[in-house]
Amino acid sequence: MIEFREVSMTYASGIEALKEVSFRIESGEFVFIIGRSGSGKSTLIKLLTCEIAPSSGRVLIDDYDIGRIRRRHVPYLRRNVGMVFQDFRLIATKTVFENVAFAMEIIGASRKLVRRRVPIVLSIVGLRDKADSMPNQLSGGEQQRVAIARAMVNNPMLILADEPTGNLDPLNSESIMALLEEINRSGTTVIVCTHDTAIVDKMKRRVVEIEDGQVVRDVQAGEYGPGAR
Repeated sequence: MIEFREVSMTYASGIEALKEVSFRIESGEFVFIIGRSGSGKSTLIKLLTCEIAPSSGRVLIDDYDIGRIRRRHVPYLRRNVGMVFQDFRLIATKTVFENVAFAMEIIGASRKLVRRRVPIVLSIVGLRDKADSMPNQLSGGEQQRVAIARAMVNNPMLILADEPTGNLDPLNSESIMALLEEINRSGTTVIVCTHDTAIVDKMKRRVVEIEDGQVVRDVQAGEYGPGAR
């Protein structure tokens, strides 16, 4: 369960990114966060990954107030959150296998577990035969699949995807979203921040729209809507 309770966020520059935002996401949900650039979507993600703390209000994950988390506990929280970015953020000098394995190594997983788990996850995303390839040898869609494998390899309870289809063509975009849907069906909560109107309209999942730092729409089986384009 993820809950924002009257969360406001004002940056040192004076920009008020969020204004008393409240909504709740149940475990296992698939939710689109939409809104224009500068609406506050990125701030929501930064709050969930503990990059920033709210100016006021509470951000809860399973009733644990992460806005008040001690810095030394942040890495433990992040083990349960997988991130997928628009620009993939793969390590150019590491192979596909090594990129995914790195996410396990930084939390202290044993070599035996890494050798067993990484091939399984690469099979799930359809890239087991690319394990020894370098990122620059992959297409954009394949790179994003590696990023998803990296995000899911530690069995997180939550995957946050920030514009995961932003650099992909429509066919690869649909493929990536189908993969995220499959992960969601296994019980993982998935939150996708996106401007991809076609994907949102096609998938008919819950849509939370942010405008000027406030929730202006929260609907089940929603569409992107003209106000957020």
